[in-house]
Amino acid sequence: MSKDSVKHIFLYRWRFVFGYSILALMLIGVLTSATLFAPGGLTPAEQNSALTSASLSLQNPESLLVVDLPYHALQKASIAVFGVSSFSIKLPSLLLAIAIGVGFTLLLRRWFTPNVSVITGSLAVVSAAFIFLAQQGTPAIMTVFWPVFILLLASLSFKRAKSKLTAITVPLLGIAAGLSLYTPMNIFLLLSLAAGSILHPHIRYSARKYIPKHFLTLAIVLGVAVTLPLAYLIYRDPSIALTLAITSDTSSFNIVENLKLIALQLFDITGTSINFTGAITPFITLPSLLLALLGVFHLVRNRHGAQNYLLTAWMIMLLPIAVLNPHRPELLFVPLMLLGGIGIANVLHYWYSLFPFNPYARAFGLVPLAVFVGGVVFTDSLRYFQATHYNSALTTNVSKDLSTIKGQITDLQAAEITPILAVSEDEEAFYQLYNQKERNGELTVTTTVAEPTSTSAVIATRESEQVRSTQIPTTVLAESHAGEASDRIYLYKTESDIRTPF
Repeated sequence: MSKDSVKHIFLYRWRFVFGYSILALMLIGVLTSATLFAPGGLTPAEQNSALTSASLSLQNPESLLVVDLPYHALQKASIAVFGVSSFSIKLPSLLLAIAIGVGFTLLLRRWFTPNVSVITGSLAVVSAAFIFLAQQGTPAIMTVFWPVFILLLASLSFKRAKSKLTAITVPLLGIAAGLSLYTPMNIFLLLSLAAGSILHPHIRYSARKYIPKHFLTLAIVLGVAVTLPLAYLIYRDPSIALTLAITSDTSSFNIVENLKLIALQLFDITGTSINFTGAITPFITLPSLLLALLGVFHLVRNRHGAQNYLLTAWMIMLLPIAVLNPHRPELLFVPLMLLGGIGIANVLHYWYSLFPFNPYARAFGLVPLAVFVGGVVFTDSLRYFQATHYNSALTTNVSKDLSTIKGQITDLQAAEITPILAVSEDEEAFYQLYNQKERNGELTVTTTVAEPTSTSAVIATRESEQVRSTQIPTTVLAESHAGEASDRIYLYKTESDIRTPF
């Protein structure tokens, strides 16, 4: 029996084309559905992110001095084009997530064989953890974006043969490295790459032989140039340096409690810990975690390889930071998935070694593997949609007030009634942004109690002073909020405005 005989089977010859195509369709479909429909509203963090993004202005250079400036600039452009909506606020994360899916697959293809890259890419980009990050209209997705593209650009730059692609990838690597410093705790990836480039002999040799010095100089100059606003920000507020290095708003130095929280995020299959972590648990599925542990075993055995050397250095630097920031499990997402890729590569190698001369056993052995991967991908993505619809800790943190208010304003204006929007002081800034971007400032937004008239009506949010007044609302609009009162928007009209249906 010839090894090549199985290669004449149509499905076998086109297996990678089918695999990458299915992966692309799953990625786009799942991410689009998650962004538009699950959970389908906005969290307070997303509203604050939109306010930060909208405040950026080239006429006011001081406004550019913010952490995660690249993300906020992209979000500002989205709001400028599409207005203030759940879609426009989440769109940058959706686009970045699709780019991550493509970039991570290409990175895996550089590090592993095609079969390993398809399997690992499927487990990574259609996982509940990744979808959870991708649908958030906040800079959280940048924690995954920068490592993927910096590693991809680095692997393309350190090719074993001179290539014209180096003239593009090396300067882009410098720009990406500089911009990544705006994202908290990303500096450790750069430090591990720098340490690997200096200490590993093959990386040093490749850098000297295949990267022209003028390209390397250009990359350094570009990297320094894009970090100048960040340097000025740190000069103005030195505490920002600590935030960008090792801490965040949820950092804690209680190591024992942090380790307990990390353990819950990895092993809690009940979802009860979501109430105080705010993230879907377990962060990665048990099969993916076991593959990553297998990857650690083989990483230790083969740690002297260039890629394994960099990954080991990165994990050593990153683990203490992850312990200090137990509410940021996304810090470990990319290295865990790369370790999973190493685990999958060794599983496939072991299977193929069992049947070195039987091509049909090697080919049809992929069937149970495909069932396993398909089952993990399906259940993991389903876990996300189930959690965002039925877990009270997640559903109550999401508000659909903006879309409801937009609908009420449209209905009132169609009836030639002037809408007045009553909100709380905490909500005022966000709805003033909506008023400015979509209503050209013509909508009256107030934090005090307003009186409806024969030509005007008041739309009040649940937290506004209007609701606490003695006025009786004409209509109460409710939204499903598991575990909390569902009344969200109150409409106040005069009696002459009320239409009694026949």
